[in-house]
This record gives sequence, structure tokens and C-alpha cells, in this order.
Amino acid sequence: PNGAEAGRQVQHGLGGRAHVGAAVFGALFEPAHPVVRNLREALDVGARVVLVGSGFGGTGVGAMMALHMALRCAEKRGGSVHAMVMPPYFEQGEDAGELALRTQLAERALRSAGVVLLPMAASDGLSPLPNHGRSGRAQCNPSMAQELTAASVLLAHLTGEEPVTALSPAHLN
Repeated sequence: PNGAEAGRQVQHGLGGRAHVGAAVFGALFEPAHPVVRNLREALDVGARVVLVGSGFGGTGVGAMMALHMALRCAEKRGGSVHAMVMPPYFEQGEDAGELALRTQLAERALRSAGVVLLPMAASDGLSPLPNHGRSGRAQCNPSMAQELTAASVLLAHLTGEEPVTALSPAHLN
């Protein structure tokens, strides 16, 4: 609604503005868009699509919402679309309580839009980003325990196995 949001540099992410992400990606993910077209074709033959993104930012939630809306009719013809919302797990200089609240609101918005969410274990604290570059070229961080937990949940969903529900940083050493 203001010039500051319209002029925000997207290489730095959307900073918790999921509504901006949904608008940006909603305009991008038209039926003719190659990603949407390919996913619709895959859903027609029974593909299982899982959208994964952070719930505490704006880019991941915005893209998940827009892709879900673009794929909604295709899902009814064959495959399935689920989503996994990543809880706050890395330190970016913001209040952890605010990040958790944003994640809860994102999950509520996705559910109310009809998105089926896969369960995700809560984060056991925020991990520092050793090479934090606010999503720019300088960012090059190792995988974190929470990301590996999400990968386990995703693989379990796709293979029908029991997921690892929580890894700690000690598991990575």
C-alpha cells in the first residue's frame, strides 16, 4: 500500500510480507507459466507435489499460496499438492516471538485456502547463520538441523516411511 513496499529490493527477500509475495508470485504463476504447466501435467498423471518454504518470511509463504492457487484445479484430476511450513530456525536479528507468530498466521492462511499441510516439528531454537548475507551473493551457509528434519519429513511423506521428527545440531557433528 505504500512506496516503500513497492520499491523493496527482492534479492533481500520479502521480510515477512507474505501478502506481497502472494501478489508477486500470483501474477507470475499464470496457467501458461512453464512451471505451472509442467506441474499441472505431472499432477494429471498422479504426481505428488510438496511445496516447502519458511512460514516466518514472505517469499516462501507467498510462493506456496500462489502455486497452490495455480494448481488447485489440476490437483482434482490426479495427483496431490501438500505444503510444509518451516518454523523459525535461523537467526536474522528479529524477535523469535514475532517470527513464531508470523508462522502461525501463515499456517492459518494456507489452511483456510485449502492447503494440506504436512506436520513439521517445532524448531529447538534459532541457529546463527555464520555467513549471513540477507539472501545475496555472500550467503553460503551449511545445512541446519531443521532443514535436514524437513527433508526427512518430506522423504517420509513420499515413501510412506516414518519420519525423523527432530534433529539437533549435535546430529550434524
